[in-house]
Amino acid sequence: MQDRVAIITGAAGGIGRGIAEVLLREGCRVVIADWNEELGRQAAEELEMSVHEERGANAGNRVLFQPTDVSNPRDIERLMGNTLRHWNRIDILVNNVGTHFYRRIEQVAVEDWDRVMATDLRGHFFGIREVLPYMKSRNSGRSLTLLPFMRCRRCQAPRSTRLSKAA
Repeated sequence: MQDRVAIITGAAGGIGRGIAEVLLREGCRVVIADWNEELGRQAAEELEMSVHEERGANAGNRVLFQPTDVSNPRDIERLMGNTLRHWNRIDILVNNVGTHFYRRIEQVAVEDWDRVMATDLRGHFFGIREVLPYMKSRNSGRSLTLLPFMRCRRCQAPRSTRLSKAA
């Protein structure tokens, strides 16, 4: 995994940040792609510092933050383009991002539902669509799409998340 480049959406916190930490420990360079600029920059700085603490000052630049709204195809194009300009490769795409609301379905506004679908469905599609031609041209690369565990008696994920991921 040494020096492979991984883009992780929704990596400012939670599972995405955990994936970034593991990939960094394995030697990857990571791109933190998240809509939350404050948390994304903070995560990137903290992760970069942890790499330098582990590997020393010669570790080089290992983390890049890219503000990204995955529901916007132009943001995805910018994410892929900036990653290629910065590190000249993309080896891994982790589609981790997701959004939800905690309300009864009859209380959900159509705009909120559309936001969940745009992020959870279209966002994952845009990422794969943009990176796949590059990976095919190199005959190399991996794209992972994370889904919440959906078969459980008392699933803790909001209904909106379960529905959008099932789609």
